[in-house]
Amino acid sequence: MRLGMIVATTVLAVANSTQAARPAKAQKVTSTPGRTQVAAPVPLVHRPAPDAIAEAQRLYDALEYDLVAPLASQALSDPNITLDQKLAAYQLQGSALAIVGDPVDAERPFLLLFTVRPDFSLPDDTPPKIKSVFAKVKGEFDAVRDAQEAQQRKELAATIDIVGSLPVEANGGRPLRFEFNVGDPRGVVRSVRVQYRKKGEPDFLSLPLRRNVRGAWVGVVPGEWTASDVAFTVEASLIVADQKGPLKRLGEPFATVAVSAGELARQLPVPVWGFGTAAGVTGAVTVAAAGVTILTRVQNADFRSKLDRATADNPADGRDIVAQQQLGESLNVAVVASWATAGVAAVVTGVLALFTNWSGEDLDLALLPTDTAPEQSTVAATVDAH
Repeated sequence: MRLGMIVATTVLAVANSTQAARPAKAQKVTSTPGRTQVAAPVPLVHRPAPDAIAEAQRLYDALEYDLVAPLASQALSDPNITLDQKLAAYQLQGSALAIVGDPVDAERPFLLLFTVRPDFSLPDDTPPKIKSVFAKVKGEFDAVRDAQEAQQRKELAATIDIVGSLPVEANGGRPLRFEFNVGDPRGVVRSVRVQYRKKGEPDFLSLPLRRNVRGAWVGVVPGEWTASDVAFTVEASLIVADQKGPLKRLGEPFATVAVSAGELARQLPVPVWGFGTAAGVTGAVTVAAAGVTILTRVQNADFRSKLDRATADNPADGRDIVAQQQLGESLNVAVVASWATAGVAAVVTGVLALFTNWSGEDLDLALLPTDTAPEQSTVAATVDAH
């Protein structure tokens, strides 16, 4: 394949294309059966790139292919040539050489054309002989480019570190939770998703994971999907992707998760931290009530002691006794109120205990930013082919 040798000179050719050797004269080429004859040289008038390209296009349309290539070369030697003009000159040069010259010589202008614009295509009415050379160069160019891109993506994937593993087993009727940490030193990761299906089904469902406040990628398949009267197997894989597509995969082609039979579990709305908060408040109120009770007993004991020590010769201070009596009555009310509050808090905590999710299997939405909470509808709505 000659493309390797051509590619080796492409960069140098593009850099020096504006200083290419100026053609001195065009040679009129005539064809006879079995051989090619070169007529007397036709002098070329120096033209700037726009004029040379316009004249080359006119001759190309008039099928004067033997005069097109020299004009295209003259245009490429113009230091003021623009990018679009350079593309037009490469196209005309390659097309003319494909018709009247050696097809191998036509490959280089087309390769330079792809170097500038890889997605370039010829008009539909282009002669088949030109299309054949163009398609050959295009195929070889794409093969080299794809190989280079594949190697670059392989090296990029090697920098991605996935911490975590797909579950091995799960309970039917319970949410199936996924959590991974993805090391991304170059910051290229744009999405992390889990593809999953029940064994035997033709298509995979896709669960997009979202980052929580700890930086982990999390997502959950709801218990409605895992509920089943019989045990079954889930096939799943983790796919990390950048803006160009999948970059790294965990589970190749997929990992299996054994799901036991089970009905849809009752959804308990209270997280463990909610019960813990209520229990903490109950404890604090109880301690406060105990403190008020002790203070009240001390106050009442002091009040009775003063009354017992009072005599006719040494009467108690009336204002002090009244004030202390009023304080004692207030403390008695506070004792009743504080213990009543503690009782109510204890009842509330007990009720919350009945609705607390102790298993920890449900996704803790409190750990997710509000703008990245997982959308359960996308679990069943997005389908990826295997």
